[in-house]
Amino acid sequence: MNNQSEPNKVENKPHEKSDDNLPKKCGIVMPIASMEGYPESHWKDVKRIIESAIKEANFEARLVSDADDIGVIHKRIVQNLYDNPMIVCDISGRNPNVMFELGLRLAFDKPTIIIKDEVTPYSFDTSVIEHLSYPKDLRYHDIEIFKENLKDRIKKTYKAYENDPENYSTFLKNYGAFKAPLITEETVSVDRYVLDTLKDLQVSVSRLSHSMSSKSVNYNNKTQFIRNASAHQLDFYSHEEPNILEFYLDRVRDKDELAINLQEVLAEFSFLIEKVSFNSGKLFIKVKNSSHEDFDIVGEVISQIEGLGYEMDELDHNIYRLSEGRG
Repeated sequence: MNNQSEPNKVENKPHEKSDDNLPKKCGIVMPIASMEGYPESHWKDVKRIIESAIKEANFEARLVSDADDIGVIHKRIVQNLYDNPMIVCDISGRNPNVMFELGLRLAFDKPTIIIKDEVTPYSFDTSVIEHLSYPKDLRYHDIEIFKENLKDRIKKTYKAYENDPENYSTFLKNYGAFKAPLITEETVSVDRYVLDTLKDLQVSVSRLSHSMSSKSVNYNNKTQFIRNASAHQLDFYSHEEPNILEFYLDRVRDKDELAINLQEVLAEFSFLIEKVSFNSGKLFIKVKNSSHEDFDIVGEVISQIEGLGYEMDELDHNIYRLSEGRG
């Protein structure tokens, strides 16, 4: 009798758990730093809520930026976005990093659940995916309902994936027959990797610096005008007829959602807007004339609507076609 163990055989001892019995990882994509309207403490509370729901669904919760080993954070994030069996992504506040990471996960076309607070508008690009909403003020009763819904959604989503992993699709199937990309590995020298990374960082920092500088000038000019105008009602041509912006609604599925989003993004300029109304498939926005050189209310309204994800074509002076996208 040969007592020598087979070299490639692995034994599971009775007191050890096999990998199949361990909770699967559920990555979390969400803001973690303070941003306008959201202090850092808010995100810590939201993270605890998400982690609780994930744990109740029998998954291990972890931010996609976290790892047991030390390494380059960008590689770690992409690898976790690809490897994690499940991802929960909170797009509240439309944080750019979060939206970018969500885009990567959707390109991999793996199980993904999108959540947001009730005040964040839907993004046009991801509107085909059902979102779970929660109250921004984190009211206890509503949060308990949200946690239960999130737990159930995680279980059902992953079960659907397990039942037919070859044909499962979170996102790409809505646009035709696509094959999700695979992550392949390339061996490079340490010197080349460091140089390439430094170049990428240099380009990113340069772009960010230019963008922040431009936005800061525009924002300061606009903010100063709004403060002066709202406080003193300055620079209005009260003797002139107001501008009436006319929008033909083309493939806009939910006018109520559009109205709610408009009310939110235009609230800052409400003293310059006389009326918003819908009639016969059109949207009308009546705005006051302003003589201020640093602020164009018509341009601001157009910019805010485009920021909601709608596409816009100018047909004539103050006449536009507004659509959710072209098929």
